[in-house]
Amino acid sequence: MLRLEPGRLGGLFDLALPEPLRQLPETLARIDELLLDDRLLAPFRAHWEQEVLGGLMVSARWGRPTIPMSTYVRLMLIKHHYGWGSEVLVREVADSLHLRCFCGIGLLESVPTSPPSAS
Repeated sequence: MLRLEPGRLGGLFDLALPEPLRQLPETLARIDELLLDDRLLAPFRAHWEQEVLGGLMVSARWGRPTIPMSTYVRLMLIKHHYGWGSEVLVREVADSLHLRCFCGIGLLESVPTSPPSAS
C-alpha cells in the first residue's frame, strides 16, 4: 500500500552531511525538479483514493509496509532507468547517499525491500 505523503525526511545524521554530499548529481537534480511538481503524482493519488473509497484497501495491517508514493515513483524510475532488478535496486539505493537523497530515504531508514515491479 502507498501513503499519500512522505514521512519526516532529513534526520540529524542526514543534516550533518557536508553540503557536497547532500547535493544530487546534475541528472538526478533535473529529474528531482520535475518530480516535485504535484501534478505528476495526481494520477497516483486519484487511483489510491479511488481504491480506498471503493473499499479495495481493506486493511493496512497485512501486506508490505507502506511507503510514500513519491518514494515508490522515484524507486521505480531508478529501477527502470538502470535496468536493475528489485534486489539490485535495494542494494544500490542502500549503498548510495545520492540515491537515498533522491528517493527521500534517510540514512537511518531502511530501503523498502523487494518493491513490486512496475510494468
